[in-house]
Amino acid sequence: MALYRGAATAAAVANPEEEPRMKLISRRSLGVAVAALALATTACGKKEEPAPAPAATSEPAAADPAKEETAAPEEPAKEEPAPEEPTAAAADAAAAPVEDSAEAKAVKGIAKTILDAYKAKDLQKLGEFAPEAVQEQIKAMKPGDKVYDQIFDESNWRWKSVTSWDGSFDGIRQDEDKYWVKYANLDGEEVAVVKLKKEGDKWLFDDLGSPDKERWSSWGAELK
Repeated sequence: MALYRGAATAAAVANPEEEPRMKLISRRSLGVAVAALALATTACGKKEEPAPAPAATSEPAAADPAKEETAAPEEPAKEEPAPEEPTAAAADAAAAPVEDSAEAKAVKGIAKTILDAYKAKDLQKLGEFAPEAVQEQIKAMKPGDKVYDQIFDESNWRWKSVTSWDGSFDGIRQDEDKYWVKYANLDGEEVAVVKLKKEGDKWLFDDLGSPDKERWSSWGAELK
């Protein structure tokens, strides 16, 4: 401001005619200076706008490895132990039949003796298992006698079942002092049995029977 005012005063003193024009110039210069000063002041006092924040992106922020939870390691599957191979002794024990009781062995022994004698037509041996009252009659029988021919009739189921017997037994049923010993399966639903009876210490051969399977399984009780 002082600079513009001093320059105008010096010019007026040097040339009095120029004083009115110099005054006009001085005012104009003063107005321009005031305007420039105002602009400068405004520019200096203006606050800077903060830089815009960077636009947010849609990508998720990278996970912090330190904060990530560590997954628990999976436990290895437990292997089931392999089944033990059966030993030869165990296999033999499983395959072995259940041993008969002493009574069952005795009953089967008597039945075997009778079937063997029947097949051989040994009347002397069969007579040993007959009641004392008829023992001598049985031992004296011969071919041609009615009873003899009935017993050893080759067309009869008794003779056929005895002569085809394989030597094994398939169960014993007991009803008090009576025993049925199964030795064969017949045609249809019947089975062949040796009927025995025990009187004191003596075994008696009662007959050969052919009950049906239902009658066989329901008569008396099983003897093992």
